[in-house]
Amino acid sequence: MNKLYILFFLTSTIIFSQSLTVGENGNVIIAEDATVEVANLALTPSADYTISGANDLTQSSTAVTSNGNSSISQVYSTNSALENYLGIVTLKYDDADLNGITEADLVLELQSSDGTWTSYTPSSVDTDNNTISYDFTSAVSFQSITASSSSATLTITDDDLFDNVRVFPNPTMDYINILSPESHNVEIFNAVGQKLISTNKNKIDIRFISNGNYFLKIKDTRNNTKTFTIIKK
Repeated sequence: MNKLYILFFLTSTIIFSQSLTVGENGNVIIAEDATVEVANLALTPSADYTISGANDLTQSSTAVTSNGNSSISQVYSTNSALENYLGIVTLKYDDADLNGITEADLVLELQSSDGTWTSYTPSSVDTDNNTISYDFTSAVSFQSITASSSSATLTITDDDLFDNVRVFPNPTMDYINILSPESHNVEIFNAVGQKLISTNKNKIDIRFISNGNYFLKIKDTRNNTKTFTIIKK
């Protein structure tokens, strides 16, 4: 039998060691302005925030590499994305974790569930206490957190990734062709975000969808993505 676990973190700081596990059908509720720490990551939401099971928040000392760049050796990941978070994220680190990155150049990096990284110039970098923090006043969703250098972030631009990818013909009446030097997964969405097609084929039959504008998202084997607008006539 599954049990429901509900923890109310009120005004204190609750500290876990290397991971936070939420069981199936369980919830962890972090009250507004309370703090939960998992190893060297601290979350202080500005409104009551719920982490629903089943989910694990774990720490890794293996740096993330992307586009020839590297993060610090403090990376935190969840099995399922944390959705619509508002509040402060604080990342602590040791000097040995920096991998040659200058502290003044640190930016916070959040990875979404589709694998893309977004960098945020920190609200503060405390070089005395080795912390970097950002106050999210607009809701964000993320599956991994780390930090990197502002001059060499983990973010990869679509133009760099997909210079050699062609989507044609566009407009089209029947088929879309994908010309790419490597394997990709392709998804097509309508204007309200409903997924209509998911395939790894290079020739996609769209005869069954109505005329109009659609969004074609290509994801490569490194989870980098680019979205094209296609027109069905």
